[in-house]
Amino acid sequence: MSNNYYEVIIDKIRDLISKEDYSEADALIKEELSMPYVPRDVLEELEKLSSEIRGNLIDEKPETLLKPEQIMEYLLGDSESAFAALDTLKRGNIRNCLEPVQEYLLIEEGDDLMKALLLELCSLQQVTVPLKVLKNGRLNEYIPAELDSVMANPETLEIIQILRQYLENENPSFLEQCLQVLVQHAYDIYPESYPENSQNTACSIIKYVFTAYDEPEEFSEFCVEHGIDEKAVADLDCLCCKES
Repeated sequence: MSNNYYEVIIDKIRDLISKEDYSEADALIKEELSMPYVPRDVLEELEKLSSEIRGNLIDEKPETLLKPEQIMEYLLGDSESAFAALDTLKRGNIRNCLEPVQEYLLIEEGDDLMKALLLELCSLQQVTVPLKVLKNGRLNEYIPAELDSVMANPETLEIIQILRQYLENENPSFLEQCLQVLVQHAYDIYPESYPENSQNTACSIIKYVFTAYDEPEEFSEFCVEHGIDEKAVADLDCLCCKES
């Protein structure tokens, strides 16, 4: 997501607050905070806005958890409904809802990001029941308790470190863009291993962002500066198609 996207979201939340529509503002803040990755400056602003409206929400009824029989319906709904189902599963015991979770993980029309988030949540709650997952056109079976979460994956952490070494001092804004792409890519392939080693994946992410900005010459200069073989850097979109 671009910085412009976050600017629009923040402006919308502020507008809702100005109109004293605190419930809607709170729902929008929670939806954004539930995303797998939020830029640091946006996260700080969302938390600040959340604190602003907290006092106006005290008298409201607490949120109720969805019933197990509602989970599938909500997962198949729009984005807001799907994340409401995910929130229920986070705050409750996902073991009580494994039937709809397993059903969703196998449906072809299911959203791959939501499947990754559900499987990761099962991992975080140490579910030991094997689950079958149809994702990216492939059917696999996993024991969630044996999986790392995306941000605890040693490969993910190593790629983050490499990106920071390259970009943190010279271009922090570009680094944020690369980290967003990394998280999207990580959830896209989750729970499989990265098709390339950490160094190659980091370079492919950097290439992807330069290409998105239509700056191929800048990427060439980056490669020369850091002693990277530009011709050996794969396109990120192709990495998921490679055999691991």
